[in-house]
Amino acid sequence: MLASASRPVKKSSPKIRSAIDQWVKGKYQALRAIKVKQPGPEFRQEVWTTLRKIKPGDSHSYQEVARLAGRPKAVRAAASACSNNLVAPFVPCHRVTRSGGDIGKYAYGLKMKKELLAHEGAPVA
Repeated sequence: MLASASRPVKKSSPKIRSAIDQWVKGKYQALRAIKVKQPGPEFRQEVWTTLRKIKPGDSHSYQEVARLAGRPKAVRAAASACSNNLVAPFVPCHRVTRSGGDIGKYAYGLKMKKELLAHEGAPVA
């Protein structure tokens, strides 16, 4: 399921290919070993750093992510950082849900978000 949804990785990036292969096989922390950098303002960077700390199988609300990133009232900005994430699942924005328990949105589609969460062992409604 997930393997068919992945995009090809350049041959010049064996570390990335290996990390993705390990993640698909259930070694979820493999993606954290890859350093990522993407353009964005300071708060987005803080949100993306925060997202990388959420453990596989866990989820946080946008409100929790905003608080952990240092701006508890910046819930919409945290959601915006998630929607502007260019390196999913290395920055696992799929682990962020709405406060009421609703799964929320995902740039790659709700079906993919559910598959990613289920793959990592998170409860999915």
